[in-house]
Amino acid sequence: MDLLVHPRRGLFQLTKCQNCGYSFECKNCTAKLTTYRTTNYSLELVCHQCQSYYSYPIKCPECKSTDVVSKFGGIDDLAETLATKLNKNVVRLDAEKSYEKIQAAITLNEDNPDSIFVTTRVFDPAIPYSKFAKIIFIQAENLLASPDYLVQEETAKALGEIFMQVDEKSEIIFDTNTSDLEFFQNLIKLNQDYPKPESVDFWYTSFLEKELQSRQKFGFPPFVNLLLLTTQEKDLQKSLQKLAATKHYFEKSKLELPGVTWGSPYPAKFLRRKGMFSHHLLVRFPRNYEQYKTLQKIVFGLQELYKLQVRLNPRHLF
Repeated sequence: MDLLVHPRRGLFQLTKCQNCGYSFECKNCTAKLTTYRTTNYSLELVCHQCQSYYSYPIKCPECKSTDVVSKFGGIDDLAETLATKLNKNVVRLDAEKSYEKIQAAITLNEDNPDSIFVTTRVFDPAIPYSKFAKIIFIQAENLLASPDYLVQEETAKALGEIFMQVDEKSEIIFDTNTSDLEFFQNLIKLNQDYPKPESVDFWYTSFLEKELQSRQKFGFPPFVNLLLLTTQEKDLQKSLQKLAATKHYFEKSKLELPGVTWGSPYPAKFLRRKGMFSHHLLVRFPRNYEQYKTLQKIVFGLQELYKLQVRLNPRHLF
């Protein structure tokens, strides 16, 4: 049996006009829309960021061309291609929600030579990975395609679980155009020989050591706390001015806040509402900060004065 892992939901990842290049985005935020096929086989566009959905466009709103296409296939496109072009019996393990149903789906189809199993989940504890001759990560670079600064750690943890479950008959394949990345180089090297538990432990420990060194160098958690201050304004200059004033206040208060550092305002890309201008200001302060009460008072005052959104240690940073 083979298991294909494709960590991209939906039918296609991008919809755009072939004539003028217009790219379809969510009306409520700036996220690109994912194409899905509905239960009645029509198409719709879904925003994975804010859960909005739209009818599939007949024509481009900019140039009125009907040459609108969707590209970069997700898990649904993969499943349809396997079923229609290769005549495979496609078993969607990611469609099952419980351990019992996943086990039942595998048991029901494992003796069928035409069955192929697919999932979007990088690691699922309900899947018996040792049963599969091949575990193939389709477009494996998508494993790291996340703004979450913990993405490599979370991916390494999930892959480590899989490596620990497979046996010498299993082959793990990373289908990627970015195999030159150190992350994938080490994974490919690990898989060249049957990965014994001690070799997996060594790989994961080495990865964590390098990850910790990187975080310490660039000041990410767990070595510091992060505050992300965000504006959301209809006027671009007003958005920037509010954070410029916020930064100026921090500079005036630096004697009260030893050990606190801050950068310059930069454009926000995550959950930015359509028609609004959002910018971030990233503030760093030490763990167990002795002047935390002072910092908290200053931040709450700035939040109220400038109507800022404040997030502590956000996982999504830009």
